[in-house]
Amino acid sequence: MSLNNKYNYRHKKTSLNYNYRKPLKRGKNYKRYMTFSLIILSLLIVIFAFVKPLPHITAQSNSITIPSIGGNQMPWPSTGNSAIGAQYFGPLLSNDDDSSVPIASTAKIFTALLINNKNPIKGDGDKLLIDNQDVQIMQEYISKNGSILPVNIGQELSQKEAMQALLIVSANNIADTMAIKAFGSVEAYVSYANTTLKEWGFVNTNIADASGYSPLTKSTASELVKAADMLISNPDLAQIVNTAQIESANLGIIQNTNKILGTNGVIGIKTGNTDEAGGCFVLAQKITLAEGQIVTMLVAVLNQYNVPDAIVQSLNLSQAASAGFAYKTIIPKDQVVNQYVTNWGESYDVVTKDDTKATIWQWKETVLPIQSKILSVNHSINEPVGVIEVKSNNTSSTTQLVLNNKIEKPSIMWRFTNII
Repeated sequence: MSLNNKYNYRHKKTSLNYNYRKPLKRGKNYKRYMTFSLIILSLLIVIFAFVKPLPHITAQSNSITIPSIGGNQMPWPSTGNSAIGAQYFGPLLSNDDDSSVPIASTAKIFTALLINNKNPIKGDGDKLLIDNQDVQIMQEYISKNGSILPVNIGQELSQKEAMQALLIVSANNIADTMAIKAFGSVEAYVSYANTTLKEWGFVNTNIADASGYSPLTKSTASELVKAADMLISNPDLAQIVNTAQIESANLGIIQNTNKILGTNGVIGIKTGNTDEAGGCFVLAQKITLAEGQIVTMLVAVLNQYNVPDAIVQSLNLSQAASAGFAYKTIIPKDQVVNQYVTNWGESYDVVTKDDTKATIWQWKETVLPIQSKILSVNHSINEPVGVIEVKSNNTSSTTQLVLNNKIEKPSIMWRFTNII
């Protein structure tokens, strides 16, 4: 066999063993794969759009304001600083500018609150043994023509008796004695008093002594009203300032310096008088409203010619200010007080389920807190969504709030456009 024939034979043999394959049609298969993937992805998107939790819905406001009706023309004294308020309402109006002035023995309101805060009266309380230092304190106040309770070495006073002497007869020496027994010294009391009062929010009050005899013991009429509110809300202290006279072996017979106590609903609180402070008086007076509700008015009048003048001015202010109080429906049933707005643009009004009644001072706006729930789309009409809490004149009540319509679910388009 020639070489050529041999080559041709091998070539022929190789050609017979070759298997031909057609090229893959990749474009057509790729399109099928992408179409299938898009269908699956679309289905997943649809499923996710409908199973994705909807955002919670929150209320737009956390309070409602009852506007004032005006009419607060008060017969303020022509001189001095004055303020009015009421128990459980605190200070309401004043004619002062937050400038602190000497307050004389009305400072004993602070003294009573601070000492009782350190050592609360329990029954008659601890015994206070009168020693030589206490007698010297008494003699110093006698020399300065200050009010005192006579004491002797070895005499024992209960904490309650000492508090009675402090608030009823306004004994300067007992103020110092109580401060020393409770804190170790008058200076330690002064430090505690100023720190504690600032913590309580008395930013314009400065205590320089326990009795108020010092002209450096200063406050404002508004903060004295606030202190009076605290004192009259303490049953033990309120009972003391509402006592006209006490007779006991330790105290003898002592009479309240508040000469109008027990008349026209007056239940306290404290007089004060020094050359620098003038005549001062802090009044607590129960007044019955036309609707039968009782409000305890609180008035502080400072820097008058004398104590009787301060008393007259305080009574005038109390009577005038009490006209601003009324017990009435402040929010009627079905009143819109709040609103829920969904992320998909729907709004739903919140309305009161019943009338809301309370004693309010109408000459100043009243702000009532709203406690609202966080809602879902499953919340239905008339299902409670929160309450309005009303605390007024030592009473507390709540009014339920409901939606005026059922919350509707968002549209399909909104679900798709807000899928992320």
